[in-house]
Amino acid sequence: MSAHAVCQLTSELIRIPSESSTPTGTDASAPERAVAGRLLDFVTAHGMAGGLREVQPGRWNLEARLPRPGAPRVLLAGHLDTVSAFGMSEPFAGAVSGGDILGRGACDDKGPLAAACVALASLVGEGRTLAYDITLLGTADEEAGMLGAKAWSAGGADQDLIVALEPTKLCPVVAHKGAYRCALHTTGRACHSSQPERGSNAITGMLGALAAVQALGAELAAMRDAGLGTPTMTLTGISGGTAINLVPDSCRAQFDIRLIPDSDPAWVAARLRELAGPGVVVEDIFAAPALRRIAPRHGLDQRLARALSRHGVDGGETVAPWCSDASFLQARGPCLVWGPGRIEDAHTRDERIAVGELERAVDVLRTFLTD
Repeated sequence: MSAHAVCQLTSELIRIPSESSTPTGTDASAPERAVAGRLLDFVTAHGMAGGLREVQPGRWNLEARLPRPGAPRVLLAGHLDTVSAFGMSEPFAGAVSGGDILGRGACDDKGPLAAACVALASLVGEGRTLAYDITLLGTADEEAGMLGAKAWSAGGADQDLIVALEPTKLCPVVAHKGAYRCALHTTGRACHSSQPERGSNAITGMLGALAAVQALGAELAAMRDAGLGTPTMTLTGISGGTAINLVPDSCRAQFDIRLIPDSDPAWVAARLRELAGPGVVVEDIFAAPALRRIAPRHGLDQRLARALSRHGVDGGETVAPWCSDASFLQARGPCLVWGPGRIEDAHTRDERIAVGELERAVDVLRTFLTD
């Protein structure tokens, strides 16, 4: 298989829109279906058994297998969806410029996923003996609610190592933060602002709730993880009122809370409700636990480090402040996050991935999977 096959596949995947929020060119009724179908065609054409699974109406996972009974089990998992391409000039061109492939999903996550597919396809095509029992997973909805990872974790097989494919500059991320996102709602009674005593101001009620929940922020700030630091609690939006001369009858405030392993999302949600008080409705939007560092079995992390070193990559382990499908995939075994590309380029208007790094990722995977 040509060394440029990974670039060709990455560009092709970029040209298939799969936005899971605010779509600009994606079929919103089935955001991942087209890209999942193309990857299914690719893996089956290269000797892998695969299929699609609808995890919720219109939301599809891809799963392919290269079984080797009795060998350590390794899962390679990337996500099929992207964030919105809103504001990009040519998000789905997949063009190559200055040694980079451009477009929505280039590094997050179509390039990393293409690298895994091409590495496996090339090994199968060469008749190479794989060292592991391998599952390739493409998940739906990572950028929103992680539906695909949750569904697979609920019914998938236990693994000896799970590699969640994300842009990490080829450095293994062994732990990352979790997240809890919510919205607070207060209600009041509208009236003309010239007689405010006749109504009840929902914004005033929200101000009291916001003051009360600051205690949670202080409690989280007192926690600390040696690698990940402290949890953070950020007020990211507040809205209320419709006219300058009308007492508002509703107000909404939203929080993004980033968590370490010892700050459980369920505890955070319960504590927030307790502090906000009975007059405030707390809407749960998203919750994902932090990725805990757990050493892979059979020395698989050391084997990956050797493969990285062989191809000139500093395999030093690191941690990250963001979260990924690994939050849920870790339920099935030791998990790390790894892949080509820079997280700094993800979600940007000029998202890109370096051709050289894509090709090196294929080389690393080929060495690791035949170690």
